Amino acid sequence: MGFLDNLESSLKSMEAVTEREDGAGARNRRESDRAARIALQPYVEKLRKSPFTDHLLRAAHQESYRIRARISVVWIGDVLRFDLPGKRLELIPGPNGVRAIETLNGVPDQPEAVDFTSDPTELLRQWLGKTAA
Repeated sequence: MGFLDNLESSLKSMEAVTEREDGAGARNRRESDRAARIALQPYVEKLRKSPFTDHLLRAAHQESYRIRARISVVWIGDVLRFDLPGKRLELIPGPNGVRAIETLNGVPDQPEAVDFTSDPTELLRQWLGKTAA
């Protein structure tokens, strides 16, 4: 009986150590996630509430009539996504600003910084002008 009691005690102490480590790891993850959300918040607000975004949404509506194709616009969390068959444009807030990622036939292009002082129609037309290679 002594061996089994000793083995059970060892197993319980190892479980307690891993639970403590998991608790500390989970707490650290929560703190780092919270810090990341706080760092993103100004850019999320800028993307959601700026006149640039409003003009971009209106331009997407007008361009969809011009090209006679529906440009789907959807918010996914804090990401603004524009979709056409085979093309996608995502505006993603990050810790250093908002980035535009263009995807053509499932292949993402290099992220580019979004200039909120520029003309949003140019960003949209640049995206629409890209074709498959």
